[in-house]
Amino acid sequence: MKKIFFVIPLLFLLCLGIQSQPAMKAAEAIRKADGDWLKAVQSKDLVKVLAFYRDDASWLLRDTPPIIGKESIQRTWSGFFASPGSWIQWDPKYCAVSISGDLGYSVGTYEMRYSDQQGKPVVQKGSYVTIWKKDAEGAWKLAVDISN
Repeated sequence: MKKIFFVIPLLFLLCLGIQSQPAMKAAEAIRKADGDWLKAVQSKDLVKVLAFYRDDASWLLRDTPPIIGKESIQRTWSGFFASPGSWIQWDPKYCAVSISGDLGYSVGTYEMRYSDQQGKPVVQKGSYVTIWKKDAEGAWKLAVDISN
């Protein structure tokens, strides 16, 4: 009877380790997608930037109504890229994936610079959460981007 008290926890830990490998690989895939998206944004390549978004994606920025859909997201990025001195950097601190393996998120910090409508420089720093969803081809796409 005493042996079963040692075997059951050991089996549980082994199963947990087996399940965590695919989740860890998926989380790394999200981290890579996040980094590739940042490179596209920093190069101000609108076509590449938009390729990371789902068609029904939402972008929730500080002090603005929700930006919903790729067309609205395109207009917002276009405005940012056209702003003199626009620059952005973010750093994912943590990535995780659902048990089903088709939904994940990253959490991190960001800093962005741009000029307001009067040409005054603006610097924003904050935190963000991005929610990623796998598409039919298995690529991670942005479903929701939230920053504060």
